[in-house]
Amino acid sequence: MNLGEKIIARKHIEPFVDRDVGFKRLELKGIPSGCKYKMLSIDEDSGACTMSVQRDAGCRQPPSVSYSEYEIFIMDDAMKIGDQVCAKGEYFFLPRGVSLPAFSTDKGCFALVMYNDSEPHILESDEDRSGVNRDGLIQSTEFWVSGARTTICTTIFTTTLFPTRTKTPPAPPPD
Repeated sequence: MNLGEKIIARKHIEPFVDRDVGFKRLELKGIPSGCKYKMLSIDEDSGACTMSVQRDAGCRQPPSVSYSEYEIFIMDDAMKIGDQVCAKGEYFFLPRGVSLPAFSTDKGCFALVMYNDSEPHILESDEDRSGVNRDGLIQSTEFWVSGARTTICTTIFTTTLFPTRTKTPPAPPPD
């Protein structure tokens, strides 16, 4: 930004309580059936949005890539991503173009999902798009230990849950 450049603030968003709003069926290309959503906020220019998403029991999605970076915070129940079960309280940040392994839900899953820079656009793919920042993947697990809240945030997630499909993962740092 240049010193003379005018800063334009994002449009004001009123507080929104979704208790009185029903879920709608999420009908977007690349999104499996069995997904319902409540739109919590949306940027009318870019399509970036925040939604609460309910995935029904048995919902499955093949490996996929998003054109938007996105975040998932699991609010209730669990979903299996690849071979790892991700439960209530887990958070993920996925850079745009990183392939998400196949996922499924046995009992269903309720999550807060944020598409940060464009509208949701998912393509089936088990390979990263070229030039993606796989090092930006984040998983955070929050849990209680001896009455104190503890957060573990790791990028080891990148080689366990999201194994690289376009290049060899970097060696772990020396101890």
